[in-house]
Amino acid sequence: MAKAHGLTERTVKALPTPPAGYTLHWDEGANKIPGFACRVTSAGAKSFVMDYRTAGRKRRITIGRWPAWSVQAARERASEYLRAAQSGDDPLEQRQAARDANTNTLGRYIATDYAAHQARKKSGDQTLALLSRSFEKLHNRPLPSLTMKDIEQWRTRREADGLKFQTIKRHFDTLQGLLNHAVTMKAISANPLKGMKLQEPASTEDEQLETVTGRKILTDDEIAQFFAGLEAFNEKKREQRRNSRAHGKDHLPDLDGATYTHHAVPWLRLAYFTGFRPGDLFGLQWPHIDLDKRQIRKVIEKTAQHVKEPQTFPLSPAAVATLQAWHKDQGKPAAGYVFPSERTGGRMDKKAMQGPWRQIRKLGGLPDFLDIYSLRHNFASQMIRAGADLFTVSKLMAHTDIQTTIKNYAKLAPDQAADAVLHIPGAES
Repeated sequence: MAKAHGLTERTVKALPTPPAGYTLHWDEGANKIPGFACRVTSAGAKSFVMDYRTAGRKRRITIGRWPAWSVQAARERASEYLRAAQSGDDPLEQRQAARDANTNTLGRYIATDYAAHQARKKSGDQTLALLSRSFEKLHNRPLPSLTMKDIEQWRTRREADGLKFQTIKRHFDTLQGLLNHAVTMKAISANPLKGMKLQEPASTEDEQLETVTGRKILTDDEIAQFFAGLEAFNEKKREQRRNSRAHGKDHLPDLDGATYTHHAVPWLRLAYFTGFRPGDLFGLQWPHIDLDKRQIRKVIEKTAQHVKEPQTFPLSPAAVATLQAWHKDQGKPAAGYVFPSERTGGRMDKKAMQGPWRQIRKLGGLPDFLDIYSLRHNFASQMIRAGADLFTVSKLMAHTDIQTTIKNYAKLAPDQAADAVLHIPGAES
């Protein structure tokens, strides 16, 4: 048997290849895991294994190959196996039972059974895309083997990507929907994540301040900063294109004659003037727009399962002017996405505006805590401040339930009841 080595990425990389058969290099040191080893074959393959005893028998289970499995990940899995064996379970039998009971991995189920299920839904493609993208690192995991630890690690990665809690929760709820469907289809006997709930993190100081103040309306200064940031960003892109064309890239289109030099500018202007959710702007197509009638008519994506018919939204002169200029900049297309991906020509990724918004916010001097959704809240709040009734605001915000509008915006509404009684003849005398 070869001399034992402590297992680290450096030591595993340096382990010698035996002339025949295989050698085992055991973990050692203060933090060693008894039975944890790296097996090196004469072909040079290195994989992690775990020896344990259960019911009086010595067993060995293969964890996975290095470097696909890091030393740290393999050590964590070895610890799980050791705890299971100490509790009287047999990790090898458990793994085999899971394979025998169900060969579906998350990725395979998304692409087969769940794809067939979602094909009957209008937003099915978006649901499948969300699952494929958000849970990519779990695609190779059998459905019954998903654990709370997997989800906590997934959540940590999503938070590091900048996703907010409500978005993370929506993604997790979508995964729960898939697992419940798998139970219904008898693909698995039980939802392995049943009963698991994500705990909402403590609110930040800015979020607490907004909760206390009820702040939803942009200040006059912030509105000026917003439009100044858009203009500065627009001109920055124009100057960048001039420089590119002057330094050997004259094949790129000249932007000096364009009203908007980057899709982010009309996209954000439209968000401000319509209050549309980001998803509906990403999904907006030219046939949805009637510039002569000054309106947009489309199915709202978030509520498509409940409201299947298109809804009509009037456009302000500023919104019409924005769309007219962008339509001209784009060559007056008759079809396709209003804001297509520059790379694919299809629908933009949902994160496509995050980078431009950070730049525009910085160029305009806007506070960092203002996110794109602030434009939607400002739209509703400004309408109420101008005297619009809550029913009208609810329709323009595409809320399926007016209670949503009342909950979020009623405190901003003027006391219309007091004004209404004054319209009764003789009431003012």
